[in-house]
Amino acid sequence: MSEELGELDVAKKGIEVAKKIKEVKTEKTQAGEFMYKTEVGELVDSFDFNFVNAGSEHVAVTRKGKPEKVIALAYCDISPSEVKRYFYRQRILEALFPHNFPHFSLAFSVEDETGWHHSGSIRQKVDELEVGLEGEIEYPFEEVKETCKALSLPVRFDEKTKENVIVGADGGEYYVDTIGYKFPGKWDVEKIMKYMEKAKNKEGRPRHGEVDKRMVRKSIDRLEALEG
Repeated sequence: MSEELGELDVAKKGIEVAKKIKEVKTEKTQAGEFMYKTEVGELVDSFDFNFVNAGSEHVAVTRKGKPEKVIALAYCDISPSEVKRYFYRQRILEALFPHNFPHFSLAFSVEDETGWHHSGSIRQKVDELEVGLEGEIEYPFEEVKETCKALSLPVRFDEKTKENVIVGADGGEYYVDTIGYKFPGKWDVEKIMKYMEKAKNKEGRPRHGEVDKRMVRKSIDRLEALEG
């Protein structure tokens, strides 16, 4: 894969992978068989990607030679509007909790000739704490949940799967699964902005700048527009 490929081109390549996985999974299901994680990995490698992991809903890959970003490809049919909702929820939480949610740079959903939507996202790869090392967790995910509750954020998290929360080398506990939505829900912008004004980092300096605040406001506006 060319080094000059932009993220949209990478997304297109990812869609090719997603289509092939769907095709093979469908064939195996019809034959009463199961597609194992090793088979998904082999298929991914044949498309010039590196396999990272696979779950029940997504497969995660990186470009060969470009491991700093993860491309997550969905197995299920997700509409463009729903993908936008996922993206803006992620943007809000990554701005609020920069050491607990990876940065998403792109999300996509493309309809094929059968009407199926192939979707995914491109995000920052979290540098995990090396196996065998015990670093101090400076940004525990438990604090995220407490703050979300205090701010009445309409989000939910799936922590039943162990791999959904990983420890980063920066001391953050990162949530790397899709952020769920509590319906019906309302984003209290005034309460969120007050929290962002007061929040401090470990050095006692303001955690959030004007760029973060604008990102949160814009993302909430776009979410509300999608909800109609």
